[in-house]
Amino acid sequence: MRFSGIDAARREGVPLHRVSQGSGITLLRDDEIRAYAELGARQGIEVCLFVGRRAPWSGEAACALVPDGKVFGWRHLLVATLSAAYDDVLRACDLGIRSVLAGDEGLITLIERGRRSGELPADLMLKASAVLGISNALGAEMLARAGVDTLNVAGDINRADNALANALAQTGTGRSGSSRASTRPCRGPCR
Repeated sequence: MRFSGIDAARREGVPLHRVSQGSGITLLRDDEIRAYAELGARQGIEVCLFVGRRAPWSGEAACALVPDGKVFGWRHLLVATLSAAYDDVLRACDLGIRSVLAGDEGLITLIERGRRSGELPADLMLKASAVLGISNALGAEMLARAGVDTLNVAGDINRADNALANALAQTGTGRSGSSRASTRPCRGPCR
């Protein structure tokens, strides 16, 4: 598997630490996930996969599609979809992935429990997606305490004007890197 983005970054001399695939683990075949993991290992690049079956696509949560349903964002509605999302993380890890992007607080909690219990790899990078709407210091702190390694905030958050920057520094979690992830920081907009 080849990615033109990797070739372009090398050609331009731009450091590339992470690539993300955002459509969701659910939509990828096992051979595709293995190829992503092998590419990352071969190139020394973190490969991050978004966890799938989110509210707008789940089919079980029509409320996510009505105007008031936008508050559900990309969360996993219902226990069945949350369970399926966790199963996606297990599957991706079994196929070699060590970085996932979550857009649901419940899934973040399950992943952290899985890492602590040994069901998931201890070195699994857990990233909180910008779709969670991380917009204040206390929310950032809550997610960091829940086990998130990386907080991806919305690109229009002005860190100079927001106490979020201080919270990120105090919790050891940066805009896109924590003490655990400091060797692979994100250098641009992250989702």
